[in-house]
Amino acid sequence: MATKEGTHEQAKETSRGAGAEIADQTKEVLSEAYDKTSQTLNATYGQAVEYGREHPGQLTLIAFGAGIGIGLLLATTFSSRSRIMPPVVDALTGIATEIFRR
Repeated sequence: MATKEGTHEQAKETSRGAGAEIADQTKEVLSEAYDKTSQTLNATYGQAVEYGREHPGQLTLIAFGAGIGIGLLLATTFSSRSRIMPPVVDALTGIATEIFRR
């Protein structure tokens, strides 16, 4: 009986060690993913702020268009005009994308 208990305890210790190792690996992967995402978002935010300082008029028009698009989208969610919204939103998105690519 002592050998069965010893084997059982060894198995428990081994599984705890494996579980801790997997948890550590998961924490490391998540930390790296968070860092990369944070760096990318900070760089993109920096580009947007810089673009806004260089082109305040265009940025104002983009914000105005986005506001209209979002407002129409929210206002016509249950309306018959909802067939019109996807092309309008797609067009505004395309314009904003082209401007920020420059």
